[in-house]
Amino acid sequence: MNAPASSVATFAAQNLAFLGQADGQVFRDVPVEAPIAIEYNGIGYAVMMATPADLEAYAIGFTLLEGLVTKASDIESIDVHPIEGGWVMRITLPPSQIEPVIARARSSRPVHSCSGRTTK
Repeated sequence: MNAPASSVATFAAQNLAFLGQADGQVFRDVPVEAPIAIEYNGIGYAVMMATPADLEAYAIGFTLLEGLVTKASDIESIDVHPIEGGWVMRITLPPSQIEPVIARARSSRPVHSCSGRTTK
């Protein structure tokens, strides 16, 4: 998925010049993060802040990092949808891979880091 138009904002900035050149105004593109809800087989798993670009790749990397699959081809499907205020990634895993998701939902361990690794 390509970055949606809303994932980058343009801001004015002051360009401070040196050696007798004039100061001026410049415009810079800045990535904008949004909440990304991650669901596996309909079960809420995590909400992460991220720039909503290449979310399918993000979903694959996150799923591998969490140890829910051992290879990307184990993921059956990834559906990315914009929702009010953010995005939701609905990821389908084979039934044989869903037990860690259910166990996490039961324990309600929150995600506390940008890497996506969980802590107790």
